[in-house]
Amino acid sequence: MHMSHIENMPVQPQRVRPIVRFPEFKWGQPIEGLVWENERCIEMPLARDVMGFWEPGAILDAGCALNSKYSEPLVSQLTHLTQDITTEDRYLQPNRMYVEGDLRDLSRYADRAFDRVGCVSTLEHIGCDNTTYGGPVEDRPETVVLAAAELWRVCKDRLFVTVPVRLNEHRCAKWRYFTPDSLRMELLLYWPGADVRYYRRGTDEAWSGPYDLMAPIDVEQEGDLKTVQQIACILVRR
Repeated sequence: MHMSHIENMPVQPQRVRPIVRFPEFKWGQPIEGLVWENERCIEMPLARDVMGFWEPGAILDAGCALNSKYSEPLVSQLTHLTQDITTEDRYLQPNRMYVEGDLRDLSRYADRAFDRVGCVSTLEHIGCDNTTYGGPVEDRPETVVLAAAELWRVCKDRLFVTVPVRLNEHRCAKWRYFTPDSLRMELLLYWPGADVRYYRRGTDEAWSGPYDLMAPIDVEQEGDLKTVQQIACILVRR
């Protein structure tokens, strides 16, 4: 994929994204009855807790899912990496920069270049049809292993990743679910000592967790495959 370096680009945001305020909670804190339209109500509070935007250090937002307006000035140096910068809102705040690139090739960065690396709901799109995000059309989901290795290589302190999971394989053109086997062989194999916790949506649409194991939900119970019912949240520390 073509890669270009666009840092501190003096461009005004092209769209206005509403500020969504999720309840704050920390890694490992029990959650019960949290309702929202999708899994972001779990992913975003955890990511903000683990990434520590208001702590010193360099942060990589791999996939740009953490790109939103923050009311308080950032203490960390935050780099948002995306496939096509024109598809993203750009917030002209101190300590923020936007870069185009491919997570499978982060060779522009030295080993352990970032204190903390976050990758929220992104790895399921690797090697698929990424035209929505300004990327190419591919049929190579197995290349996610390259991204897994690169994210860990550039991480100095802690890596936080979320992906949708289910027991049985399912893939559409733009993304896929990780199964116990693919989670283990394509991601966890590259992240020694990873702490994996699962969150699930109940029949009442409310999220709960964390759980140590993936729920044994069969195909019929999972219903609409486009609606994620379960996610894996992964924290790796050096």
